[in-house]
Amino acid sequence: MVSFVGLVGCVSEARTPKPVDKYEADKVAFTQSSDMQLCETDKKLGVTLSENPSISPEARNRRIRYELLRKEIELRQINCDKIRAVTAPPVKSLSAQEKKHRAALSCRAIAERSRYSDPSAVFKMCELGFHSSTEKCRNNLEGFNREIRTIPLSGRAEWSEISSAFRQGCNLR
Repeated sequence: MVSFVGLVGCVSEARTPKPVDKYEADKVAFTQSSDMQLCETDKKLGVTLSENPSISPEARNRRIRYELLRKEIELRQINCDKIRAVTAPPVKSLSAQEKKHRAALSCRAIAERSRYSDPSAVFKMCELGFHSSTEKCRNNLEGFNREIRTIPLSGRAEWSEISSAFRQGCNLR
């Protein structure tokens, strides 16, 4: 017969393992990340949480990670808006050819939506507004507004649509 007395003493002295924080790896990763990386992660997690606010365990884990991330950002006193503004690429201005192309596409869309006027007339007025100077736009719009008051109700919709196309063309410049 075998005695188990010696084994009982070994088991009673054994240490119980400490519970492992499953977010410890995230905490360490956040502390080792640069400010820019934290801001990018903050933006991605924020968008993910706003798009899918479910109560699933995965969503709960994302919320906890987001809270840990926000704590790290607050601890470092990071202003992510300033960091994004500094690192954002400058916006390239459009060339004259690109502006004309954009205006033509916009005027075509305006003409396609016309309900009371001839679409070709709406398109031409929109292009005329795009090619007009600021002073000419102002004078013509004042003239359109004066004319609208004198036109009978049956023709106002057409006139209003044409003057609106001219104004939108002026705004495209």
